[in-house]
Amino acid sequence: MTSPIGLEVPAAPAGQVAMHSALLAVSAGMVGVLSYLCTLLMAHLLPPEQYTQYAAAQMLVGIVGIVAHALVPLPLAALVRRHARGTGGRRDGMAFAVLVAVAAGLVAGLLTGGITAAFAPWNVALATGIGSFVLFTVAPAQGWLQGELRFTRYAVASILEVGLRLAFSAVAVLAGWGPAGALIGFAVGGLVLVAGPLQMLRDVSWHPRVLREGVRWAETGDIALVQFVVSVLVGADVVLVALLGSGTAAEAGFQALATLAKGPVYVASGTVLVAFPL
Repeated sequence: MTSPIGLEVPAAPAGQVAMHSALLAVSAGMVGVLSYLCTLLMAHLLPPEQYTQYAAAQMLVGIVGIVAHALVPLPLAALVRRHARGTGGRRDGMAFAVLVAVAAGLVAGLLTGGITAAFAPWNVALATGIGSFVLFTVAPAQGWLQGELRFTRYAVASILEVGLRLAFSAVAVLAGWGPAGALIGFAVGGLVLVAGPLQMLRDVSWHPRVLREGVRWAETGDIALVQFVVSVLVGADVVLVALLGSGTAAEAGFQALATLAKGPVYVASGTVLVAFPL
């Protein structure tokens, strides 16, 4: 197989592809079910006005997550497959991925937090920004796991991530933290993805010069742009209800139903992204 920058990447054996494809399909399905179970739970636990804020902010963080998965892990997975541990090629790829993830995470956090501030209190906007930042910063760990073909760990970590988010969000809302507490669940769950692959740290290095290599920026930029446009078009209505509405029960109900109806889009998108390294 050829990577986006023309490198020959070792292909996984056919049996391994079939086994891991099934594993990833099952894990993506479970992640989707747990994510939308969290949506339903928040719809019951939060008052209509607060749920309207949560649903819109959650959609913004979800868009960031999809773009982060396309922009960082895809090219990194190909480079990890191509270069052995400790080599210059892998260290350069990891350096680029980490630097881009942190920079893009800061931009995403400021943008989503700023948009959220237009329809929600400052603490909800802050929680949204933090969640967006964390989703970008954990993306290199996902790419490393994919490139190492550690799909069992990847699948387990993905399920634990959304499971921890659901549990933390529920406890936070019951404790009276409102939508801000529920949204911080994205950051808490995201930490699961970096808690496992400690061996990845051996490949991380500080090489700012890689940011000047134009070919690295073009590797999956088009994919990330398409994912961003599609995600914005799919999720715009939920955000607009929060921006233009008044937080009524009818508006909250629309947001809940609209979010659930879009489940297949995000599950399909996630399946494609995690299957890429195979």
